[in-house]
Amino acid sequence: MSKLKKGSDELVAAILMVVFGILLCIFRSSLIGVLFTIIGALLIILGIYDIIKFKAITKGIIEAVVGVVIIVFGWWLFQVAIVVLGAAAIVYGVMYLVKNIKNIKSSGGTSKALMIIQPILLIAFGVILVIAPWVMVDIMNILFIIAGVVLIFDGVMSAYYYLSSK
Repeated sequence: MSKLKKGSDELVAAILMVVFGILLCIFRSSLIGVLFTIIGALLIILGIYDIIKFKAITKGIIEAVVGVVIIVFGWWLFQVAIVVLGAAAIVYGVMYLVKNIKNIKSSGGTSKALMIIQPILLIAFGVILVIAPWVMVDIMNILFIIAGVVLIFDGVMSAYYYLSSK
């Protein structure tokens, strides 16, 4: 019985990997909005549950309000986070560039080029995120498709391994 349980768990996990991989390929970055909605709804339900079951009114209201905020502003907060990440990349890139320029005399030829190129690329990445945050969404779409394909492949291989070992 224990072998059957373990094996069926592996098959269920393989099927879930394939399903989640397909979802990633189809919905890509819009899946983030769906996850924000699900998380927000769960927090609202948890808040209502806490108010009704435990009479924890303050805690329940806070959970429900956070749930509503996540549903309403979730994607916007994500985009703000991308812009903040871009600003941080610019600041760090400039600091890194200044530090490297001060230390450039003690380096070899190839490392001199890298000491200048790396922070400039970081600054460029930061500028792109600040000026055009939708580029990050395009990058995420590509990464989600890759992750989806990997999950589908892994799920199919796991299911094949499970079924061939029977």
